[in-house]
Amino acid sequence: MKIRPSILNAPLEEIASYLREFENVGIDTIHLDVMDGHFVPKISFGDSLIPMIKRLSNLKVETHLMVTNPCSQIEHYLGSDTITFHIEAEVMPHRLIEFIKSKGLRAGLAINPGNVNLLSDTLLKIVNQVCMMTVNPGFGGQSLIDLALDDARFLKERIRRLGSDVEVLLDGGINDKTIQRASFADAFVVGSFLYKQDLAESVALLRAKYANL
Repeated sequence: MKIRPSILNAPLEEIASYLREFENVGIDTIHLDVMDGHFVPKISFGDSLIPMIKRLSNLKVETHLMVTNPCSQIEHYLGSDTITFHIEAEVMPHRLIEFIKSKGLRAGLAINPGNVNLLSDTLLKIVNQVCMMTVNPGFGGQSLIDLALDDARFLKERIRRLGSDVEVLLDGGINDKTIQRASFADAFVVGSFLYKQDLAESVALLRAKYANL
C-alpha cells in the first residue's frame, strides 16, 4: 500500500526527525498541503518548505494546492515531484495539467466531496492521479465522510472502463479503522493518525490492517 504522510499536523520544529522516520519505514513521498486562506479557511505552507524537505531527505514532494486560481501560483511549486490542484478552483484545468506535465512533473486533480461529476473523461485520460477528498478540505483531524467513498468507488470504475492508469488517492480521515472501508484506493494521504502515537507503529498498523483485508 502507498502511504503519503501529510505534514500539516506535524510539529515543524521536529520536521527533520519526522522526515528521517518516514524514510526509515519505507515512505517515499510526502504530501504538502498548501492553503491560501481563501479557497479554504486556513493558511498553511508556502513554497519554501519544498527545498527544505529536499535538502533534509530523499523523499519526493507531492504538493496539494488548496488555493484559488492555482494557475497564478503554479510557478512557485515546480520544485515538487507532483502538483495537484482543485478542479473547483481552475477555469482551464486541461491547460494547467498539460503545463505541469511539460515541466516533467506528475499532475493531479483534487476533488471535493460531492463533486466527482466535474471530472470529465478527457481529463481522466491525461492526469496522473486524482486526489479524492474524503473530508471537506481545510482542517486536519476530521472524520471520514462515507458518501465520499461511494464517489471514489464510482471513479475507480470509470477509470477502469476508460482503460486509464490514473491513480486514485484518498485524502482525509484515514486511520486504522477507516482504511478497511477504503482499501480499493491506490494510495492514502494520512495525517493526524500518524502523529497520535509512535510513527513507525502507526504505519505498521495501517499496513497490517490493509494486508489482512
